Amino acid sequence: MKNLDVELAAKLAGENPDYHIEDLFNAIDKGDFPAWKLYVQIMPLEDAKTYRFDPFDITKVWSQKEYPLIEVGHMVLNRNPGQLFYRC
Repeated sequence: MKNLDVELAAKLAGENPDYHIEDLFNAIDKGDFPAWKLYVQIMPLEDAKTYRFDPFDITKVWSQKEYPLIEVGHMVLNRNPGQLFYRC
């Protein structure tokens, strides 16, 4: 994975705001499929009832010591979408 330096990112944002979308589309088209490991954290319902904050508050982060990350799979973008504006 390569990141853009700040100057190039600013230049591209002004010239082509969809650069990141085109880059992703072209990478997938060439067979360079991006992939990520997928993890979940699981909290028993009884713990959720008395947890120190609302466990459904997306601005909070659960402790990984109390609820370790569990790898459940991989997400791979292995094809580009077809016609996005097609109507049935």
